[in-house]
Amino acid sequence: MTSADVAQVVVEFYTTSDGEKRKQLHDWLLHAQKGPNAWQIALDLLQTDKPHTVQYFAANCLYDTVTKRWEECLSSAEMVESLKAFLLKHLTSNSHVQTITNKMSSTLALVALHCMPDVWPNPVADLTAIWAPQPELLLRVLAEFPTEFLRVRMPLTQRGVLKSELHKAAKDIIVIVGAVLSQEDSPSIRNAAVDCVEQWLKLPGVSLDDWRPLLVAVLSSLRNDSSALARLLTVLSIHDDLLQLEQLVLDLAELIATDVRADLEPQLGDEEEDTTALIVALVQFAERAARLLLIETAKGNARAANSLQSICDLFVRVSTVEGRYPDEESISDLPCVFWTTVREEALSLQDSRLSEEDARKLRDLIRPHYALLLQAAMNKLTYPPTAILDQWNLEAKESFDRYRKTMSDTAINAYTLLSGETMQYVLQTLAAAAQDANKAEAALFVWEQMADFQTSVDEPAIEALLSNAQAFNLNDDRLANTLLRLLRSLAHLIVTGDRVGTTYPQAIRTVLLLIDRSGTTQEALTTLDRFVEERIAELEPVANEVIESCYRHFADESSDTKGRLGALRCLGFALSLRPSNVILDSLNSLLAPRLGRLQQCVSAGSSQSMNDEDVLFELSVVSTLTGSLQRPVREGEPKAQGDSPVFLVLEQSFPLFEVLVTATNHNPQVVQRICDALNSGLCSLLDGATRLVPAYCRILSTVIVDGPAAFTVAKTLFLVFAQDSPTVLGENWTNWAGQVAHLATENVESDVLEPFLAFAYQLLKKNWPFCTGDSAVQALPHVMDTASAVMASSLQAPVVKQAAMLLAALVAKAAEAPALRELLSTRGPRLIIVAYTRLQTEILTSSVEFAADILFVFAGSYPQETRQCLAEALQQSPLVASMLNEVGNKRKFREFAKRINLAARKS
Repeated sequence: MTSADVAQVVVEFYTTSDGEKRKQLHDWLLHAQKGPNAWQIALDLLQTDKPHTVQYFAANCLYDTVTKRWEECLSSAEMVESLKAFLLKHLTSNSHVQTITNKMSSTLALVALHCMPDVWPNPVADLTAIWAPQPELLLRVLAEFPTEFLRVRMPLTQRGVLKSELHKAAKDIIVIVGAVLSQEDSPSIRNAAVDCVEQWLKLPGVSLDDWRPLLVAVLSSLRNDSSALARLLTVLSIHDDLLQLEQLVLDLAELIATDVRADLEPQLGDEEEDTTALIVALVQFAERAARLLLIETAKGNARAANSLQSICDLFVRVSTVEGRYPDEESISDLPCVFWTTVREEALSLQDSRLSEEDARKLRDLIRPHYALLLQAAMNKLTYPPTAILDQWNLEAKESFDRYRKTMSDTAINAYTLLSGETMQYVLQTLAAAAQDANKAEAALFVWEQMADFQTSVDEPAIEALLSNAQAFNLNDDRLANTLLRLLRSLAHLIVTGDRVGTTYPQAIRTVLLLIDRSGTTQEALTTLDRFVEERIAELEPVANEVIESCYRHFADESSDTKGRLGALRCLGFALSLRPSNVILDSLNSLLAPRLGRLQQCVSAGSSQSMNDEDVLFELSVVSTLTGSLQRPVREGEPKAQGDSPVFLVLEQSFPLFEVLVTATNHNPQVVQRICDALNSGLCSLLDGATRLVPAYCRILSTVIVDGPAAFTVAKTLFLVFAQDSPTVLGENWTNWAGQVAHLATENVESDVLEPFLAFAYQLLKKNWPFCTGDSAVQALPHVMDTASAVMASSLQAPVVKQAAMLLAALVAKAAEAPALRELLSTRGPRLIIVAYTRLQTEILTSSVEFAADILFVFAGSYPQETRQCLAEALQQSPLVASMLNEVGNKRKFREFAKRINLAARKS
């Protein structure tokens, strides 16, 4: 392979239009780059008489070879000197196009890094002496030193030495850049200087303090170069040392507040890409400097105060720039993070470092800015007229929605610093814009953002809003939905406030107006649910209105299923406040038709009818009623069981549930809906459901291996009734454990096993006396068999962890109970083998620890038997013997288990 061959292939690669041929040539060139004579080929082809494509390939080949095969070059001092001389000559000649020059600059920097400090002690000084007449070239090459340092691959010790050398060289770079800028003023040289400073500031560990005098000078010289100024400010903003150099921060803030502001403000209307980049960089710097500027301002530092005031004025101009986002302007959201930081820091200082008087002065200084921002935001957050909005494409609409979310902090900032004035302005805007749907919606949106921060002081404003709500154009869906979200956000004040007797019914009636409108139904039902779920006494005056409106929506079969069930849930909450006889009468009209339709489905017996969405809907109706109908227990009232509406719903539904499971062939969706109904009923009744425990157990026995849903119900059932009904629950628990153990022998990856193991673990940890009772103790062998089967064979890491955790806890508990020693002795050998075998596979670290805990118990309680079970392992690995010797130290026992696991995985 000769240089001429490579040159010919490169030319052909760039000229061929045959894709397959191009791929072959690409592979050939990659092979050539790795060849033993790649050095020489690169040097031969980096000649000005060669085509640019050939030169570019050669420059990349040389860089790649230096990067990956430097040891070959270093083995010959002549080769190192030859390479340096070649690169210096070609770079000095300035006869290559810029892309090739850039790559050779990177290569020379890489050579210098590899040679420092022994082979080439001071490359910065040498290059400065050579290229003093070519300052731009010098700066471009020097800029590559820190860039290539971040990429170079070398031993850690050598890298540390090299970084120390570069830190020393940084002081020379400061002198060089300062000298060049004092003598030259061409844009290209200034840009090269900025690039050099930027790259050296990115060098890890470089001292920013050394650069302070130069930085102010460089930044001052960049007033008319927005792009370069933005790049340098960005690097400074993220530098770790910035906030430690308070004087530098104050100097830069003053520079921004005076010179940069003066140059930037006239350009705000243009919104060029460079202008936007500069604003982003200014915001980033100002955000980091905000705390220092606030502290110094509070201390009376006039210079800092003037800088802070001027920077705030600049960002107010940006935030309030004329035009509509995003089609007329796109920068007003950029300072948002700065304004939030200033607000947070000012309040933080108020609570910690400042006197009350200083904190007040600081707030007075920044408050006017936030008032202006709120006024501007009210306009900018307003949706445009429909004619304009319809012209926006999807991207513009999504951009405006994101803009509103970003600008939402403006409301929070204003309210936090100017709560009274902010609320007054919002109410005035609402009053003035009652018939302007878009303007009113914007005011409501602003109010919604700060609602979470409001207190009882704002209750008069809430009352005023609700009194005038119907004056808004509620036919506008966007306005209506925003009003509903606002009411939901204010619910904590409406439901618990001093004016609840007035505001609560007003809020309910406002929401009810919007339930039957298709564009607002979902928000209205969600909001109504928030208000009625607590079933406070103030609901009673409007309960009939809620019941009538929600029943009408529920009965409308043209409405979507989610909306109908949401309306039924709200109906249930309101109905639960009525006397028992009213509830029972209503139940007859609500529940009887649903159960009748389910009974018809069962009687029909067709698989098609069983899978119909109507069946699932009717079951959801039962679930919704059991979750919402329970009457609130007032103080002094006894708990009732028999007359509870939820109790009656469940009692009537149980027979149908059992038949439905069988009739639908244990349809997973049907089982899920039935379990939802059972669980919501339990959560409503809690200990009021004692009489239903046998019925619950009967249904759960039917569906216990049909999926995870049954164990959600079982957890609640056992948590509440394990002490009151130990016999019934113990017998059923034994039965279920036996069913699952049988399932585990057939399908160890069943999705039932993980929830079963989690349920068993909860039972074990929270109610061990129940587990060892006469009725439930027979379940323990089944539990142990299931967990050991899963631990031995499952491929699902989380399930294996659950099984190991359960076994570790069960074995530890059983070892302390004399009555269970027989269980350990009969199941012990298998558990020992399972635990040790699982250590030989790739499992979670926590699973390794649980497996070790199992072995730890057996090694301590049955040392001889354990060693017999692990006889073969003891012969193969000394780690096993060391582990078994640590029966008195659980931590060391675990550590040896981890080492055994690691060794097995490596082998």
